[in-house]
Amino acid sequence: MSYIDIEKAQKLAQFVPLIERVKLLNLVIDACGGNISKAAKEIGITRAQIYRYTGKTDRKDMPSDEIFARIIVAAYRLRPLQTQEFFRFILKQVRELFSRI
Repeated sequence: MSYIDIEKAQKLAQFVPLIERVKLLNLVIDACGGNISKAAKEIGITRAQIYRYTGKTDRKDMPSDEIFARIIVAAYRLRPLQTQEFFRFILKQVRELFSRI
């Protein structure tokens, strides 16, 4: 079973742009067969938070570093290869940004 501890996830969370966080949340939702309740339970948040993060309510919000760390742990547990690919994509974006500076 693939695993990443919460401390490492919290360190990673600091470097992920807010707009990209919803993509990893959607990965967790997809891994749960689209079941929002199951995804919320996997992450340890409420369904209402998921709806706010995905923009399915009038009140839109973005996951904090603490919540995003939980999303990372859940995503890595449910879909380790896709989660690794997500972070490779983020790293590529950061490298491209630094090359333009």
